[in-house]
Amino acid sequence: MRKLSTLVFAIFLFSISVTAQNGGMNIAGTAKVNLVNGTYLLMDGDLKISVTEGLVIPTETYVSTGEDLTLNAPNALVVESDATGRGSYIVNGAVSHNATGSAKVESFISGSAGLNYYMHFVGAPIEDTTTGWSGKVRLQQFDMTYLDTYAFEWDATVDTTSGQPWVNVWPYWYEVPVGNGLTLSNYVAGTGTIVMTGYPVSGTVSYTVRHFSNNHLELISNPFPSAIDFDDFASDNSSYIENKYYIYDPTTGNYIARASGIGGTRYLQHGQGFFVETKGNGTINFTNAHKTHSDDPFREVDMNLLTVKVTGGSIGFKDETYICFANGASKGFDEEIDAKKWNSVSAGATMINTLADDNTRLAINNLPIEELLSDLTTVPMHFVCGEEAEYTLGFEGIETFDQYNEVWLEDIQAQTDWVSITNTDNLYHFTASPGDDVHRFNIHFFGPTAIDDPIIGDDDGLLKIFSSKEYAYVVNTSDEKIKEVMIYGLMGQQVLRKTVPDLNSLKFYVSDQTGYYVVRVLTDKKVHTEKILILK
Repeated sequence: MRKLSTLVFAIFLFSISVTAQNGGMNIAGTAKVNLVNGTYLLMDGDLKISVTEGLVIPTETYVSTGEDLTLNAPNALVVESDATGRGSYIVNGAVSHNATGSAKVESFISGSAGLNYYMHFVGAPIEDTTTGWSGKVRLQQFDMTYLDTYAFEWDATVDTTSGQPWVNVWPYWYEVPVGNGLTLSNYVAGTGTIVMTGYPVSGTVSYTVRHFSNNHLELISNPFPSAIDFDDFASDNSSYIENKYYIYDPTTGNYIARASGIGGTRYLQHGQGFFVETKGNGTINFTNAHKTHSDDPFREVDMNLLTVKVTGGSIGFKDETYICFANGASKGFDEEIDAKKWNSVSAGATMINTLADDNTRLAINNLPIEELLSDLTTVPMHFVCGEEAEYTLGFEGIETFDQYNEVWLEDIQAQTDWVSITNTDNLYHFTASPGDDVHRFNIHFFGPTAIDDPIIGDDDGLLKIFSSKEYAYVVNTSDEKIKEVMIYGLMGQQVLRKTVPDLNSLKFYVSDQTGYYVVRVLTDKKVHTEKILILK
């Protein structure tokens, strides 16, 4: 581990010696337990291991000990990790050991985006075997490449607007508390495995968080050799932290954000460090109740949630942003449920984000549910180009909208017709270059404000008439050419009659008075008529 002046961001059982007692297991003599990948082993009683590598937990394999764990040999318990997944171990009772007893826990990390520089948020999933190091580990255990690994702690007391909160820590015997997060950086190990020797932590791990006027962040980490449920953890510690996190992902070059159940996975693996936003000074607790087995996290279905992902280019950068319509949200930045967009630390990274009404750049943008019911809602989306290349926007979650809503993409730079986004047509390809205007796109949500079926014309629904607030909209993706648009009140009075240019998307002011109107669209083939509702 080195000092750096500044961190710059831009069940197979072998041997009859294995015995089960009181619902537990005693592995001694020449016995070893090697589990097949994908095994889930649950014991109600104690686990005692008195042979090196007596119990090896491979990737995608889960073991739980309901009561106490005893380690009486070096590396008696091994939790493996590689690119395919992680093993997972949960102990709910006390942990004891003799003079040589220990466990080994591996944490695989990867990084493939960017050039020549890697950064990882990490933490210790065990406490050190060194005498007097209860509740902490030696910094040396984080070393990825000898004399080319730099470690940094986050100083929550430093004003982020005028100071440098990253503190380079060294040498090897520097004490890192369990629950504390570190940033590791180097020019070599984009991918590798951190191997730590020590004792699994059971019970409560406490960590003091701090909150200052211009620094509301703490870098913490999962202290257990299993995953934790972040949503439960945040809920139990809601007096001092927001229900959100940020994790830097070196495989994409961007931060993964989660806020109020939206965004990155709720299950954070062992060895993972993450930023939380603090509400005040106080003590937060990791407990046994937060432990969970998870290798491939289960994604719950969130209603009215659109996920937008961007990929492209040769460097490997990619990013995603979220738009959700929820009760209690506003059009501006909502501290508790929105997540701000953090810039990548890698120069030239590709990024996307949306904008709140107050121009806050957001990674997770919650909007009022009412916007889906009667409005045409337009969400500006920024695209920051990392390199001249072809890119793809992918849209997920159209099926989660519980009302009849349509989603359209507007490419401002291309100045083409809006593109309809559906469950099946959910990809948009485009080219971009560094230096392009970042406000490249708008995403439009049409609400269900038309009467009856808002799809007019042939059964294929290629000509659509909508209303939103004081306006009528005509969207034409058929082979017909619109000649004229007429709008009438229900008493027969003509409100508008207009010859229109040959465009696919048309917008007309109707009235500032709430009421029903009839829209007639004359094309070169037929007349389409629809009754709409105008809302003041």
